[in-house]
Amino acid sequence: MEKNLPPKLDSETLRQLATEQLVGIIMEQALAIEALKTRVIELEIVEYQRYSCICSQCGETQTADWSPEIVPGQDIGIRLQAL
Repeated sequence: MEKNLPPKLDSETLRQLATEQLVGIIMEQALAIEALKTRVIELEIVEYQRYSCICSQCGETQTADWSPEIVPGQDIGIRLQAL
């Protein structure tokens, strides 16, 4: 963005600027907004769960094995992997 902009762009300051300056500010802001819009990505989050239970007789915890369908490193979505 332009470095010699007024430090505070309130309505009074904007009224004092020339039309060309205002157009320049608006164009720079539009380009900055467009650049930010292209950086937004959607994340796909996958949560895996497994059951655990505690034996009421001995107090030992039993936990189910992870599903064999889970592949380490692929527990995130394809879009996130691509980054």
